[in-house]
Amino acid sequence: MNVEIYDTEGKVLVRNTYDNKKSIATYTLFDENGKIKRESKREDLAWSRFHVNHNLMSMYESFMLDEKNRKDFLEFALDIDNL
Repeated sequence: MNVEIYDTEGKVLVRNTYDNKKSIATYTLFDENGKIKRESKREDLAWSRFHVNHNLMSMYESFMLDEKNRKDFLEFALDIDNL
């Protein structure tokens, strides 16, 4: 299961993935060139982490933020996942 957020040019900014077979949640943040900037893979409470990250992504999409603050928010969401 994948959930993605795209920038205005259609490039993926962040991908939240849950692998049902392996029970792993992965939260991946991409740079402006589409390369992985940061990534968090978690096996502990993977399904719950996937939902928390999905909720954070939903919050991101509902905020009317400028480009810099939007990218800072995505970094913040990844920091939360690493707790």
